Amino acid sequence: MNTAIYLPINNYSKLGEMGISRQAVLTITDYCVTRAGASLAKKQNSFQVVNPARVSFSKLGVAVISVDVTAPKDQPIADICSKIQKEISDTMTLMLDTLPVEVKIRVVGVS
Repeated sequence: MNTAIYLPINNYSKLGEMGISRQAVLTITDYCVTRAGASLAKKQNSFQVVNPARVSFSKLGVAVISVDVTAPKDQPIADICSKIQKEISDTMTLMLDTLPVEVKIRVVGVS
C-alpha cells in the first residue's frame, strides 16, 4: 500500500496532475457514515479504536477506505453496513468521477 498524502484522480485536460488529499477523503467518509445513520467509533480507552477511518492506496489504483463504526441498535447490522458502503461509493463517484473505491467496514459497537 502506498502512503502518499494525495490520491491521484483523473485529469481529463491532461495539463497536469490532479489529486485529492487523504484528509478530504476522510472528511467525505465521516459525512457519509453520518448520513447513513451510523457514527465513526470513538476512542474510549487505550485498548479501543484509535483511528476510526483510514485511507490507503493500492498498487492497482484503488482507494481502500477502512472504517470502524458504531451502528444504531434499531437497524440490522448488515443493512447499515450496506448503506454505509453504498453512500461512500456513490458520494466518491459523484465528487471525484473516476477514483475507484473499496470500502471495508468493521462494526465495533452498537448504540
